[in-house]
Amino acid sequence: MIYYFSEINYRGNHAGTKARNDAEKVFQDFGGKPLNHRRLVLKEEGANRRIVSNIQNRLGFIPFYMDLLKIRHNTVIIQYPMLSFDIAYDYVEKIKKHNKVVFLVHDIQSMRRQDEKATQKEIDMLNLADGVILHNRFMEKKLREIGLNVKKVYLLECFDYLFDNKTINKDRSEDSVAFAGNLEKSLFLKDLFKANPDIAFHLYGLGWNQDNHFSNTTYMGSFSPDEIPAKLHASFGLVWDGESINGCSGALGEYTRLNNPHKLSLYLAAGIPVIVWAEAAVAEYVRKEKIGIALDDIGNLKNVFNRINDNEYEELLNNVNNIRQKVINGFYLRRVLKQIEKEMW
Repeated sequence: MIYYFSEINYRGNHAGTKARNDAEKVFQDFGGKPLNHRRLVLKEEGANRRIVSNIQNRLGFIPFYMDLLKIRHNTVIIQYPMLSFDIAYDYVEKIKKHNKVVFLVHDIQSMRRQDEKATQKEIDMLNLADGVILHNRFMEKKLREIGLNVKKVYLLECFDYLFDNKTINKDRSEDSVAFAGNLEKSLFLKDLFKANPDIAFHLYGLGWNQDNHFSNTTYMGSFSPDEIPAKLHASFGLVWDGESINGCSGALGEYTRLNNPHKLSLYLAAGIPVIVWAEAAVAEYVRKEKIGIALDDIGNLKNVFNRINDNEYEELLNNVNNIRQKVINGFYLRRVLKQIEKEMW
């Protein structure tokens, strides 16, 4: 039997907790049970959110501890890092006395910041588990190099993006690129617009500054994670981070060598082929599944588009649709759960 800590998080029109909430749905569909009686629904932001979380933690402590006494010979999955119920970390050893603990890793925050000291603390935390679910083989290799010694490592390959199976019609009526995310923090965007005057850019998300408007840009709005796949319209979806269009640079850019951006899953759920950095971890997956193109830089997208004929683009769409059916139905996490069920004990 699989148990899990339940954290349902509502954070507005961005995808910050979409992957976590989707994971809970997959756990439930797989027959998993929440370990904590009090399901934590977090609606606060910043410091207030942490205060509310701590109060909820204390209120839920007694039934949580009583549950620990009952559970035997099961697997407990903790989504890492937790957004609430931090007390669970303190009781990993108690859980492990009679059960197995697996961390589903969403993010290694210290590696995103390139904070080596904090990374070691995160490695120590992950090493408490019997198994970890990581994004890809590049993340596993890097974590092994710096001290991860967990015996069982499961590779997700791609995050799921649960979405009801509406028909999404995509076409190539114009050379267009969608970019969804925090527009204010995506420092490369201005240079991208300037370098590609013949490409239409459709922008989605928070932080749009009208001063950044170019004739080839259209701000499409901000939507909830459950709405946006049906709103995305473009020939390609761009998965890029950092400060430069000449490769993903800076701390955030370097982090793409290790992680699977949830943005990739969004575009796949929307039925759109993708453009990714050639040195990003997800480039291997994109090439293998033939669902997009991997580029060293995005300074001349028009030439790239001109090299792709209609038949090749149609093949990309067909491949994307095949993967889309997996992503929107929780295939990737469910596949890992089957492995855990078979191998953990």
